[in-house]
Amino acid sequence: MRIGVIDTSFDSTHPTFHARSIEIQSLKAAGKINGPDWHGTGILAILAGDSGSDTPGLLPEAKYFVADIFYADADGQPATDTASLLDALNWLEKKKVSIVNLSLAGPPDDFLKEAIDGLSKKNMIFVAAAGNDGPAAPPSYPAAYEQVIAVTAVSYDLKGYRHASRGDHIDFAAPGVDIWTAVPGGSAGYHSGTSFAVPYVTAIIASMFNQLPKKTKLDFLKLSNSVDLGPAGRDPIYGRGLLLAPASCRASPQMISVKAPVAQMD
Repeated sequence: MRIGVIDTSFDSTHPTFHARSIEIQSLKAAGKINGPDWHGTGILAILAGDSGSDTPGLLPEAKYFVADIFYADADGQPATDTASLLDALNWLEKKKVSIVNLSLAGPPDDFLKEAIDGLSKKNMIFVAAAGNDGPAAPPSYPAAYEQVIAVTAVSYDLKGYRHASRGDHIDFAAPGVDIWTAVPGGSAGYHSGTSFAVPYVTAIIASMFNQLPKKTKLDFLKLSNSVDLGPAGRDPIYGRGLLLAPASCRASPQMISVKAPVAQMD
């Protein structure tokens, strides 16, 4: 599989990425200062982490194309812009990726919507985070666009993440609370947020991709299985419920997480 990841940069020296197939392209606006890379490191490790490491990935043998679009704003926090997002999508199209992991959320953007609509017609599937602005917040984008699979986060006991945004556009829930993954500097720790639920859905789509007749979101919705959570039927908190991996997927012994004295990062 060729998987696109639009995010921050990542710690390429981290042992979990040893011998992984990862190509990164910086697409930040000219003159912008690099932002922190903990987010991209954590997201990519959930997907691509070495199966023999302390932070094994779900799809370690896939080919990854990372579009680094985030820079540091005036407060040192990650920020990006429409032009960088569009450049990332153009680059991923050239790289012929099949699935795009979008662990990011923001306001609506007509240019981004048009680009996603066009690429969806070319059999590219998009997966995005619901956002962490709270239950009363308006929908976040690109998750709320029709062609995007919107993912919320749940804890180990299947409770909804307290900061997760809600809405009728939510498609699935996936693990996203206290997720053990890589941290820059060769370390590991726990992260929480809808961002960290997205890679689980990306991985399941990848495992089913060859079964999808037209390689579209609608195909995946028809063939996927989930466990209903919350109110009966689809709801604005959990969508269709907890997305299930195909029966053919088996966890390796390395996939069992081990608690460590590392502070949780939201």
